[in-house]
Amino acid sequence: MATKTMDAGHDYVQPRAAYSGITYIKSDYTAAGSTLSSGDVFWACKIPNQATIVDLRFWGRASGVGGVVFNVGTTDSASLFGPATISATHQYISLTAGASATAQLPYRVSLSDDTATQFVRLALTVASGTATATGSFGLLVGYLMPGTAGP
Repeated sequence: MATKTMDAGHDYVQPRAAYSGITYIKSDYTAAGSTLSSGDVFWACKIPNQATIVDLRFWGRASGVGGVVFNVGTTDSASLFGPATISATHQYISLTAGASATAQLPYRVSLSDDTATQFVRLALTVASGTATATGSFGLLVGYLMPGTAGP
């Protein structure tokens, strides 16, 4: 098991708070020369305290036989938003609507005001399957801050 960071999940990337409308964060990962294995955790991005996640989309492809199943969640609750599977053909999965929709959306991030870290990390955890150097995937997250109008 390894913990890896996707491009929008690095410590130096701060969570964004919009003044109006939905804020979108896109995060990608390519398994360049490495293997994805069961139990691997990928930190996707940071969502600020009091944000309400309203849109969650996952995409990717993997060279592993049978594909790779990811649990989509947070670092505290790995499968909060449910599973998403990618295979050798490119997959695009909406966790907001359709067959893969999760009952957890919209989801409000609520942390104590005295918590030092005022954001949660969204995480993708490999539940089963493997992929080699050609595996790539990404996550698109949309959230609203209090006082901003949605679509």
